[in-house]
Amino acid sequence: MLDINFAQVFIAFIVLLFSLTVHEMSHAWTADRLGDPTARLRGRVSLNPIVHADLIGTVVFPLLALIGGVPLIGWAKPVPVNVNQLRHKRRDYVLVAAAGPARGEDDLPSGVLWPHHHATGRRLRPHGDEYGKGGPRVSSLAT
Repeated sequence: MLDINFAQVFIAFIVLLFSLTVHEMSHAWTADRLGDPTARLRGRVSLNPIVHADLIGTVVFPLLALIGGVPLIGWAKPVPVNVNQLRHKRRDYVLVAAAGPARGEDDLPSGVLWPHHHATGRRLRPHGDEYGKGGPRVSSLAT
């Protein structure tokens, strides 16, 4: 008979769910701050785990791993990002990609905004140019 500690499985699953949710929300929040509203318009700038959950990668696979005693791994739905709507395509896409892992040790705002502020001495502002004057935004009809 299997010796399963259901309390431990439950706690590990909740930790994984919260971790995946914050990770994906970090990508979505950063993309929105840098000019791409796609994730926000699809409801992905949220700490609600349901909007980020992938049935297989967030529920089935992790629970089977936890019950089976194998290393825990999981994934969530990827955040949609339209690179053409980012103000500085290359730089901002790197920042969006780094936002998920960056949330690991820091709280969300400092983990995402510190590298940019440190490198340029300027703060990021939503829906405007880097100086907050509402400058032009790059956009495209492509989704």
